[in-house]
Amino acid sequence: MAKIKILYLILASILLASCTSTDENQYDTRAVELLDLMSETIGELESASYTLDAEAIMADGTVRYKQSDVYMRGYDKMYTHSTGTKGDQGTWYNGSTLAYYSFNKNTYAVIDAPDNIIKTIDFVHDKYGYNFPAADFFYPSFTDDILEEFDHVLFLGDVMLDGRESSSIVANNKQMTLQIWFDKTSHLPLKFLLDPVSTDTEFYQASFSNFRANPELPDLMFEFKPPINSEKTEFESNKAK
Repeated sequence: MAKIKILYLILASILLASCTSTDENQYDTRAVELLDLMSETIGELESASYTLDAEAIMADGTVRYKQSDVYMRGYDKMYTHSTGTKGDQGTWYNGSTLAYYSFNKNTYAVIDAPDNIIKTIDFVHDKYGYNFPAADFFYPSFTDDILEEFDHVLFLGDVMLDGRESSSIVANNKQMTLQIWFDKTSHLPLKFLLDPVSTDTEFYQASFSNFRANPELPDLMFEFKPPINSEKTEFESNKAK
């Protein structure tokens, strides 16, 4: 954590030096090109899988961890399996229903869902407060969303990240700073962090690994079958987020 905070201070200095003192938005064309390139690369995939290791530091200093394996195929198939501070859980989306299962409690819930991944992610987030791992990166509107949300989006340059050549951007507004690292070869995301201005909200960082482009993912992966002796419950807003 100390290294991350030191890095953030360096980034903040760069950001302040690069931005004017006015309230006008500032968007670096190189940063926008990186965002567009990532979105185009992801948009061309027929299927994908990846692991996301995430850490959140809450306002009270509590640290939460989660490792998630995510599998997506086409526009209407998704499976996730997550383990961490809030337990061991899975979700199965087959294009018409979404199932949630708690491995710790041996309980499950099934709800009707919209007919594509993006609509389902939005629906479950808005109604139940459930967050899917790094879902924002797979929105076709990702670049536009960043430009709308942040006042400044700047290119930081190239850097080695865990032995891989990467490019990095930083974005900020009055509430938070976002930094994203992209693999220079694949154009896919490697890591991102969110650092809030207020100490009343959480610091969040996550790293991608095991990213596979167009893997063979069978239909069976996205179909949920309740385990023996499992108990059916309601899908509630207090499910692990």
